[in-house]
Amino acid sequence: MMRYFHRGFLIVAMFFVAVTYTGAYFSDSISVSGNMFSSGIWNPGKATISEVFYDPISPPVDTGREWIEIKNTGGYALDMTDYVLHFDGTSSHDFIFPTFSLATGARVVVHVRATGVNSASELYWVDTNGINMSNSYGSVALFKKLPKDETTIVDFVQYGAKDQDSEPKAVAAGIWTDNTFVPIFVQGHSMELIGIDNNLVADWQDQTVPTPGA
Repeated sequence: MMRYFHRGFLIVAMFFVAVTYTGAYFSDSISVSGNMFSSGIWNPGKATISEVFYDPISPPVDTGREWIEIKNTGGYALDMTDYVLHFDGTSSHDFIFPTFSLATGARVVVHVRATGVNSASELYWVDTNGINMSNSYGSVALFKKLPKDETTIVDFVQYGAKDQDSEPKAVAAGIWTDNTFVPIFVQGHSMELIGIDNNLVADWQDQTVPTPGA
């Protein structure tokens, strides 16, 4: 009898040590610390294109005034080091993220063809090619690394016209609806994601007052 008691005590003691060491605790909800344990659902960090400002009212030029906002809609901080932000329309350009982490629920605004000091909420894309975002048609795609293909693309939106260069990759990855695009909005307005990104044109609205970082 005592032998079984000792075995049971040993099992309980080992379980206690394992939980204490890993930092995992159990409850009726999700409670995680120090590892990937959860109540069966792991909600990792997720980068989502949340607002795009491609056509500012611009005396004299658009240069340095366009931006793309990305939000972490997942449940954990997201390491975005080496992520690739790509826009195309009249041309194609890539911004490769520096060493960077985006907290859960946080937003980062990537300023296109602008200079400044990078921070947790703002990054500056110094593009020397001399091409701004297209005002009439284009797209924005986000990849978790190179090469840019259907296995690495994580988010996508296109506006003004279909068949932008990353559309087939986004459709193949199941993150965009084929042959659809967000209509062009009024100059000085932004294209803003509303609610949850369901990969549909209806997920986007005309934001009359752009809200970078908010």
